[in-house]
Amino acid sequence: MRQGLLRAVLWVTGVLACLAGPAVLFPEAWLRTVCGWFVGAQTVQTLWPDGPLFVYIARVGLVLTLWIGGVLVACARDPERHKGLVDFAAVMFLVLGGVCVIVGLQSDVPARWWLWDAGPALAAGVLLLLCRPGGEPPAVTTAAEEKSAGPAPAQRDRPEQSGQA
Repeated sequence: MRQGLLRAVLWVTGVLACLAGPAVLFPEAWLRTVCGWFVGAQTVQTLWPDGPLFVYIARVGLVLTLWIGGVLVACARDPERHKGLVDFAAVMFLVLGGVCVIVGLQSDVPARWWLWDAGPALAAGVLLLLCRPGGEPPAVTTAAEEKSAGPAPAQRDRPEQSGQA
């Protein structure tokens, strides 16, 4: 059950992120239109700055989103193998959600804008942490505990090597 939910969250978030890919090729007018669908056409006309820098930053952001989506899809294929990346993705989703909340509260934008980003990011981060591969977090042991436990099984089973060749 947990493994299935983990794969589903990775697949859904990855595929949704990959949907940003084609927009990299959109003309600027199309980018404005798509943004208008989410925040309102009047808002886009008011807030969209003139000049190439904004479009450049938007396109780079879209490519990064596509790249992250590809990584999440790759992780969904074998979460156990990529558990380090899955844990990293979970933490970064939580960071993204937190940043969206902080920036949203500090700026003068409608709450629906930042809640639209923060809510799913926080939910994905929590679900990935709850369903993380390998189950429980790794146990933390001190050097003294490891020493008292004796040599690792691979070391115990090896015959002593004499210094002679």
